[in-house]
Amino acid sequence: MSNMQTLTAAEEELYSTAQDVPEKVAELEKSMEGMMAGGHLTKAELAAMMKDLEEKEEQLQVLIATAQSAGKNTEKQEAGLVSA
Repeated sequence: MSNMQTLTAAEEELYSTAQDVPEKVAELEKSMEGMMAGGHLTKAELAAMMKDLEEKEEQLQVLIATAQSAGKNTEKQEAGLVSA
């Protein structure tokens, strides 16, 4: 970042993709609804997928909080993840 520290692989992945998370979640929800309506996805499978997505969002929030506490710039990571 601005002080030229090397990012870990997890930080780089978060930095590169976090701003797309809300769009990806919306796209996945739409896709899952279509799969469920078409009989391709059961309610149990949908619930399991939603739980998995929620857990991944929580992991992102932890990474953001950790980066903030370390004094790192997290503006890009927070895009779309923090409610106003």
